[in-house]
Amino acid sequence: MVKQGSFASVSSVKQLRQFKQRTKLAESQAIQPEQIKEFLVVRYHLTQNARLAPVTKETMQRFLMAWLDNATAQTWALTTITQQTLGQIATQVPWQFYALVNSEWRRFQKFCKKKYQRCHWQPAAW
Repeated sequence: MVKQGSFASVSSVKQLRQFKQRTKLAESQAIQPEQIKEFLVVRYHLTQNARLAPVTKETMQRFLMAWLDNATAQTWALTTITQQTLGQIATQVPWQFYALVNSEWRRFQKFCKKKYQRCHWQPAAW
């Protein structure tokens, strides 16, 4: 058996220091509640960008921004927020907008559920 030198072992102080440094780093990387809208718009762009046509990409990003404007921290009900959003933008968009949102609805819903479940402020109802 090989004899270990004094530098071969890791001291408990060093392990504790490394743990404290990692927790500070993780806390500083947390997304603040006021930054969640920007984070989700950018994240949606990064995850869906290569797959979507330019018109669909623009439409879904605008829909997401309007959808996030109606979302509040108290109610994260997907159907309620969507109904409010579609009611507000009904007079501002052509009928093709609804066709594009409808074609991407399943992926949009999956994206919303996935991202909100990972947040530390769990949504109340989906």
